[in-house]
Amino acid sequence: MIKLQDIVKSYQMGKNSLTVLKGINLDIQDGEMVAIMGPSGSGKTTLLNLIGCLDKATSGKYYFGDKDVSNFTGNELAELRGQKIGFIFQTFNLLSKLSALANVEMGMMYSGGVNRERAKEALEKVGLAERINHRPIELSGGEQQRIVIARALLNNPEIILADEPTGNLDPETSESLMNLLKEINGEGKTIVMATHDYQMIQKFPARKIICENGRIKDVVNDDEVIDFENSTFNDRYFALLKRTTDKELQNRIGRLVTFHEKGSFLSLGSPIDVPKEKIKWFTT
Repeated sequence: MIKLQDIVKSYQMGKNSLTVLKGINLDIQDGEMVAIMGPSGSGKTTLLNLIGCLDKATSGKYYFGDKDVSNFTGNELAELRGQKIGFIFQTFNLLSKLSALANVEMGMMYSGGVNRERAKEALEKVGLAERINHRPIELSGGEQQRIVIARALLNNPEIILADEPTGNLDPETSESLMNLLKEINGEGKTIVMATHDYQMIQKFPARKIICENGRIKDVVNDDEVIDFENSTFNDRYFALLKRTTDKELQNRIGRLVTFHEKGSFLSLGSPIDVPKEKIKWFTT
């Protein structure tokens, strides 16, 4: 379904260029559930935006089904998004003065017009049949996120993209939401999500992909994954250091390591020069 070949994404920042994605190669098959994991700034949201045709690569090829969409115009990308892709964002993007039903109907205005019965069916599917006339302020965070999922399902998309779908939810609500996504995936929908919630993803049969420093790789062993939410700084530091041969990245990691001693901060410099046993570590 999705095929990315040698995808590079760079942003021009004044006279400098920042490369966020560095030669991404990725195949996603119909019906897969994929979790792209990594810390903030790793490039996972940029990758998700490219897959969702919300942004375009600087170079490389992107195939959606049998179509090379790399050089699609803005209008062609918008048409593809409207017909084939559903989006679930971390921020709910709901209009506070409208009911759940009206918020879902808003998602239909740009794709063929409002169909109230279809909107009701979508809300029923996500378990909100009794809440369709409630405004967002009258609903819990999990219920608001279900409105977003209902909106994403409206046009019967082939693929659903979710950016940190559990990021604003408590653990119990997050698990309930993930069960709903698993159910939708079981009906044949391809689901790709960006997340750093590794503990939650462990509970579900998703294909896991690590995104670090603009590059990706499939997770073969769960020991390869750093739980950035629940690990100490020590764990994260040495796991990252062990897995990179990029000297520039090693130095950047090293410059993050500071500790407070006798009222002054001391920078430890490059990690390759600092033995583990001589470092005083702190946890976050």
